[in-house]
Amino acid sequence: MGRELERSGTRAEVKPEYTSRREYERYGAGACGPVYRERNMRLKKILVWVVAAVVLCLAENGYSGTRTFTYDKLNRLIQEVWPDGTVIGYTYDATGNRLGADVVAPSGDSDGDGLPNGIEQTGCTSLFDADTDDDGIPDAIEDANHNGIVNAGETNPCIVDTDGDGIQDGTEMGYTLAMIGPDTDTAVFRPDLDPETITNPLSVDSDGDGLTDGNEDVNFNGRVDSGEQNPSCDYFLHDQTLTAGTVKSYVAGCSITAGPAYVIQSGAQVTLQAGTTVTLKPGFRADQGSTFHALIQ
Repeated sequence: MGRELERSGTRAEVKPEYTSRREYERYGAGACGPVYRERNMRLKKILVWVVAAVVLCLAENGYSGTRTFTYDKLNRLIQEVWPDGTVIGYTYDATGNRLGADVVAPSGDSDGDGLPNGIEQTGCTSLFDADTDDDGIPDAIEDANHNGIVNAGETNPCIVDTDGDGIQDGTEMGYTLAMIGPDTDTAVFRPDLDPETITNPLSVDSDGDGLTDGNEDVNFNGRVDSGEQNPSCDYFLHDQTLTAGTVKSYVAGCSITAGPAYVIQSGAQVTLQAGTTVTLKPGFRADQGSTFHALIQ
């Protein structure tokens, strides 16, 4: 005879009191009827998130180990994690019918974001979404050292606005629609409408003038629009080709980073005023016949 547990909206930890082999079964709402059974593993403890109308039954002949189940708001199983690190993700159609299951080995990288499955399954990022928080920045760029922890100097891959200034991390770092991947939800992402200007996603006041970035860029679109103040004097020149006749000038006291993929073609001109700090990165190119003019103090 199995033990039953029925809880609503709480985290439940089930510790069998007996040590004989037992079988763990999950049942849907209502009377207990098996949905699946686990074999070839032993289960000491089950830590699950139980939502309304889910009945968990522990029957004799179970197993030992720790296995985690995750359910969505509609009480559907969407992920299970086995003790060996294997993850099974479930998808559903619009009517709630299960479409299939994706089995993920812990050593792989299911979403191709650069973070191994074994790291993602222990942290907050998704195994199946390369941009978990939909801020436009791939998870592996936000977690730059790929350790599953938000360290100093890193943005949080699970929070769309790490510093809480109202502007998304991707917007602050100059990400546009052309730069995002297929996993970024464009209904969430706010593209930077002026990717040359960037703010610090780890500082609520990038220029230190006493006003938060969100108070200066009040519509949070990364561009200085009419009636707004510039929250930063930092420019990130990237992914642009300046053609003949283009003339640009940047004021004193600003910080300029040029590259990658920043090309000044013949006949184009870029002028940096005295007092400007310039950083040239791989991918910056000034063609013969172009002008890249820096006034040195």
